[in-house]
Amino acid sequence: MIRNVKKEDEKEVIKILLDMQKLHIKGRKDIFKKENFKIAKKEFLNILNSKEKEMIVAIDKNEKVRGLSYCFY
Repeated sequence: MIRNVKKEDEKEVIKILLDMQKLHIKGRKDIFKKENFKIAKKEFLNILNSKEKEMIVAIDKNEKVRGLSYCFY
């Protein structure tokens, strides 16, 4: 199922974003630096409350986040 991200998804979403960043760093160390990516609770909440940013998640039958997509307008 696909739905809009919720505050309760914070931990799972941040874990996915950090995993994605690790893959980017591994593949392109010349472009992606560890210090380039910092997502904090405040930033996550800003995405939730923004009209210019949208995040959706794919969840399984147990409501566990399995994937995400986000867009900044």
